[in-house]
Amino acid sequence: MNRPSLYLLGALLLATQAQAQTLTSVTPASAPAGSPAQTLLVNGRFQQYPVTVYWTFQNTTTTLAVSNFDGFSQFNATVPASLLTTPGVASIYVTELSSGPSNSLSFTITGGLTSISPNFAQAGGPAFTLTANGNGFSQNTIIVWNGTQLPTTFVSPQQLTTTIPASLIVTAGTASVTIAQPGLTSPSPLPFTIYAPPTLTSINPNSAL
Repeated sequence: MNRPSLYLLGALLLATQAQAQTLTSVTPASAPAGSPAQTLLVNGRFQQYPVTVYWTFQNTTTTLAVSNFDGFSQFNATVPASLLTTPGVASIYVTELSSGPSNSLSFTITGGLTSISPNFAQAGGPAFTLTANGNGFSQNTIIVWNGTQLPTTFVSPQQLTTTIPASLIVTAGTASVTIAQPGLTSPSPLPFTIYAPPTLTSINPNSAL
Protein backbone atom coordinates (compact mmCIF):
# COMPACT_ATOMS: atom_id res chain seq x y z
CA MET A 1 0.00 0.00 0.00
CA ASN A 2 1.49 3.34 -1.02
CA ARG A 3 1.75 6.38 1.26
CA PRO A 4 -1.34 8.27 -0.10
CA SER A 5 -3.42 5.16 0.55
CA LEU A 6 -2.12 5.05 4.13
CA TYR A 7 -3.03 8.70 4.59
CA LEU A 8 -6.52 8.02 3.23
CA LEU A 9 -6.94 5.00 5.51
CA GLY A 10 -5.81 7.05 8.50
CA ALA A 11 -8.25 9.81 7.64
CA LEU A 12 -11.08 7.30 7.37
CA LEU A 13 -10.17 5.79 10.73
CA LEU A 14 -10.11 9.22 12.35
CA ALA A 15 -13.47 10.08 10.80
CA THR A 16 -14.92 6.79 12.03
CA GLN A 17 -13.64 7.43 15.55
CA ALA A 18 -15.00 10.98 15.47
CA GLN A 19 -18.41 9.61 14.59
CA ALA A 20 -18.16 6.63 16.94
CA GLN A 21 -20.12 8.17 19.78
CA THR A 22 -23.16 10.31 19.20
CA LEU A 23 -25.84 10.78 21.81
CA THR A 24 -29.14 11.30 19.97
CA SER A 25 -31.79 11.30 22.69
CA VAL A 26 -32.51 10.65 26.34
CA THR A 27 -36.06 9.73 27.39
CA PRO A 28 -37.56 11.15 29.53
CA ALA A 29 -35.80 14.50 29.32
CA SER A 30 -37.31 16.04 32.44
CA ALA A 31 -38.77 15.27 35.87
CA PRO A 32 -40.11 17.34 38.76
CA ALA A 33 -37.76 18.04 41.64
CA GLY A 34 -38.33 15.54 44.41
CA SER A 35 -39.17 12.71 42.00
CA PRO A 36 -38.19 9.11 42.72
CA ALA A 37 -35.36 7.52 40.75
CA GLN A 38 -35.81 7.83 36.98
CA THR A 39 -34.89 5.19 34.39
CA LEU A 40 -33.60 6.86 31.23
CA LEU A 41 -33.56 5.30 27.78
CA VAL A 42 -30.27 6.41 26.24
CA ASN A 43 -30.13 6.36 22.43
CA GLY A 44 -27.18 7.00 20.19
CA ARG A 45 -24.49 5.59 17.93
CA PHE A 46 -21.84 3.69 19.86
CA GLN A 47 -19.00 1.58 18.45
CA GLN A 48 -16.35 1.15 21.11
CA TYR A 49 -17.58 -0.47 24.29
CA PRO A 50 -17.89 -0.02 27.22
CA VAL A 51 -20.03 3.10 26.96
CA THR A 52 -20.24 5.18 30.14
CA VAL A 53 -23.08 7.61 30.80
CA TYR A 54 -22.30 10.71 32.85
CA TRP A 55 -24.54 13.22 34.60
CA THR A 56 -23.24 16.74 35.32
CA PHE A 57 -25.19 19.12 37.53
CA GLN A 58 -23.92 22.23 39.32
CA ASN A 59 -20.28 21.36 38.52
CA THR A 60 -20.59 17.82 39.90
CA THR A 61 -20.28 14.80 37.61
CA THR A 62 -21.77 11.40 38.46
CA THR A 63 -21.54 8.09 36.58
CA LEU A 64 -25.04 6.79 35.82
CA ALA A 65 -24.34 3.59 33.91
CA VAL A 66 -21.73 1.53 32.07
CA SER A 67 -22.86 -0.59 29.11
CA ASN A 68 -20.66 -3.47 27.91
CA PHE A 69 -23.07 -4.84 25.30
CA ASP A 70 -21.37 -4.43 21.94
CA GLY A 71 -23.63 -3.51 19.02
CA PHE A 72 -26.45 -1.94 21.04
CA SER A 73 -27.60 1.57 20.13
CA GLN A 74 -29.72 2.07 23.25
CA PHE A 75 -29.65 1.05 26.86
CA ASN A 76 -30.97 2.14 30.24
CA ALA A 77 -29.38 4.44 32.78
CA THR A 78 -30.83 5.18 36.20
CA VAL A 79 -30.84 8.64 37.76
CA PRO A 80 -31.11 8.16 41.55
CA ALA A 81 -33.59 10.25 43.52
CA SER A 82 -30.68 11.96 45.28
CA LEU A 83 -29.81 13.72 42.00
CA LEU A 84 -33.35 15.01 41.47
CA THR A 85 -33.83 17.15 44.56
CA THR A 86 -32.93 20.59 43.19
CA PRO A 87 -34.52 22.34 40.18
CA GLY A 88 -32.16 23.11 37.32
CA VAL A 89 -30.70 21.67 34.11
CA ALA A 90 -28.33 18.70 34.13
CA SER A 91 -26.07 17.68 31.26
CA ILE A 92 -25.87 14.07 30.08
CA TYR A 93 -23.06 12.76 27.87
CA VAL A 94 -21.24 9.51 27.17
CA THR A 95 -17.70 8.31 26.63
CA GLU A 96 -16.48 5.20 24.85
CA LEU A 97 -13.39 3.11 25.29
CA SER A 98 -10.30 5.30 24.77
CA SER A 99 -12.30 8.28 23.54
CA GLY A 100 -13.37 11.63 24.88
CA PRO A 101 -16.88 12.87 25.72
CA SER A 102 -19.70 12.86 23.20
CA ASN A 103 -22.12 15.66 22.59
CA SER A 104 -24.30 16.43 25.61
CA LEU A 105 -28.07 16.53 26.04
CA SER A 106 -30.05 18.38 28.69
CA PHE A 107 -32.23 16.92 31.42
CA THR A 108 -34.46 19.47 33.15
CA ILE A 109 -35.37 19.13 36.81
CA THR A 110 -38.49 21.22 37.00
CA GLY A 111 -39.50 23.07 40.10
CA GLY A 112 -41.34 26.09 41.27
CA LEU A 113 -44.71 27.45 42.20
CA THR A 114 -47.79 25.84 40.65
CA SER A 115 -50.71 27.13 42.74
CA ILE A 116 -51.65 29.23 45.76
CA SER A 117 -54.55 28.87 48.17
CA PRO A 118 -56.53 30.99 48.65
CA ASN A 119 -56.02 33.08 45.54
CA PHE A 120 -58.41 35.91 46.44
CA ALA A 121 -59.46 38.01 49.44
CA GLN A 122 -61.64 41.01 50.15
CA ALA A 123 -59.98 44.42 50.40
CA GLY A 124 -59.85 45.53 54.02
CA GLY A 125 -60.14 41.97 55.27
CA PRO A 126 -58.14 40.37 58.11
CA ALA A 127 -54.76 38.67 57.91
CA PHE A 128 -54.77 35.10 56.61
CA THR A 129 -52.49 32.13 55.88
CA LEU A 130 -51.40 31.68 52.27
CA THR A 131 -50.38 28.19 51.12
CA ALA A 132 -48.00 27.86 48.17
CA ASN A 133 -47.94 24.55 46.28
CA GLY A 134 -45.34 23.29 43.81
CA ASN A 135 -42.19 21.19 43.87
CA GLY A 136 -38.51 21.53 44.55
CA PHE A 137 -38.99 23.71 47.63
CA SER A 138 -36.34 23.77 50.35
CA GLN A 139 -35.78 25.37 53.73
CA ASN A 140 -34.37 28.36 51.84
CA THR A 141 -37.41 28.92 49.60
CA ILE A 142 -39.21 32.19 50.29
CA ILE A 143 -42.67 33.35 49.23
CA VAL A 144 -42.58 36.74 47.54
CA TRP A 145 -45.61 39.08 47.49
CA ASN A 146 -45.42 41.96 45.01
CA GLY A 147 -41.63 41.81 45.17
CA THR A 148 -41.48 41.69 48.98
CA GLN A 149 -40.11 38.55 50.62
CA LEU A 150 -42.32 37.28 53.43
CA PRO A 151 -41.44 35.10 56.44
CA THR A 152 -42.03 31.60 55.08
CA THR A 153 -42.62 28.25 56.75
CA PHE A 154 -41.27 25.18 54.95
CA VAL A 155 -43.87 22.40 55.15
CA SER A 156 -42.49 19.99 52.54
CA PRO A 157 -40.70 20.05 49.16
CA GLN A 158 -44.19 20.54 47.70
CA GLN A 159 -45.66 23.11 50.10
CA LEU A 160 -44.90 26.40 51.86
CA THR A 161 -47.01 28.71 54.00
CA THR A 162 -46.85 32.37 55.02
CA THR A 163 -49.05 34.91 56.74
CA ILE A 164 -50.43 37.74 54.61
CA PRO A 165 -50.96 40.70 56.96
CA ALA A 166 -54.08 42.84 56.64
CA SER A 167 -51.89 45.78 55.58
CA LEU A 168 -51.16 44.06 52.25
CA ILE A 169 -54.81 43.72 51.20
CA VAL A 170 -56.14 47.18 52.02
CA THR A 171 -56.74 48.21 48.41
CA ALA A 172 -58.57 46.29 45.69
CA GLY A 173 -56.40 45.09 42.81
CA THR A 174 -54.14 42.19 41.84
CA ALA A 175 -51.02 41.13 43.68
CA SER A 176 -48.32 38.85 42.23
CA VAL A 177 -47.07 35.85 44.19
CA THR A 178 -43.88 34.01 43.34
CA ILE A 179 -40.98 32.37 45.14
CA ALA A 180 -37.30 33.05 45.65
CA GLN A 181 -34.86 30.20 45.95
CA PRO A 182 -31.09 30.08 45.43
CA GLY A 183 -30.28 28.42 42.13
CA LEU A 184 -33.88 28.49 40.90
CA THR A 185 -35.10 30.91 38.28
CA SER A 186 -38.26 32.51 39.58
CA PRO A 187 -41.30 31.23 37.67
CA SER A 188 -44.02 33.45 36.29
CA PRO A 189 -45.92 35.08 39.17
CA LEU A 190 -49.35 33.78 40.09
CA PRO A 191 -52.09 36.41 40.49
CA PHE A 192 -53.85 37.03 43.78
CA THR A 193 -57.09 38.98 43.46
CA ILE A 194 -58.03 41.56 46.09
CA TYR A 195 -61.64 42.43 45.39
CA ALA A 196 -63.56 45.44 46.61
CA PRO A 197 -66.26 44.79 49.22
CA PRO A 198 -69.83 45.01 47.90
CA THR A 199 -71.28 48.51 47.95
CA LEU A 200 -74.96 49.39 47.97
CA THR A 201 -75.59 52.11 45.38
CA SER A 202 -79.36 52.15 44.97
CA ILE A 203 -82.64 50.40 45.71
CA ASN A 204 -85.68 50.18 43.49
CA PRO A 205 -88.35 51.00 44.39
CA ASN A 206 -87.26 53.30 47.19
CA SER A 207 -90.72 54.09 48.55
CA ALA A 208 -94.11 52.52 49.27
CA LEU A 209 -97.50 53.39 50.73
